[in-house]
Amino acid sequence: MEKKVLTVTKPFEIRFSEVDSMGVVWHGHYAIYFEDAREAFGAKYNLEYLMMYDLGFFEPIVELTFTYKHPLIYGMKPEITITYKPCDAA
Repeated sequence: MEKKVLTVTKPFEIRFSEVDSMGVVWHGHYAIYFEDAREAFGAKYNLEYLMMYDLGFFEPIVELTFTYKHPLIYGMKPEITITYKPCDAA
């Protein structure tokens, strides 16, 4: 049986308060962008944090690793795509 692919793409805008004097996004904001995309994924698939919590489940981030390939610059309109990959972790 083929497994259904769960995916969502979250566009976002870079706010002036998120960049340094060169107009480049401060590295600490990337995790916030990822979290915004994670919330969009939950909303699309009815897996919102509070609903899952009320059901007795937790959704911990067990690892966060990413590579900076290109800087995000003020004025860009980037997007993040999340695709669920089944695994044996909790």
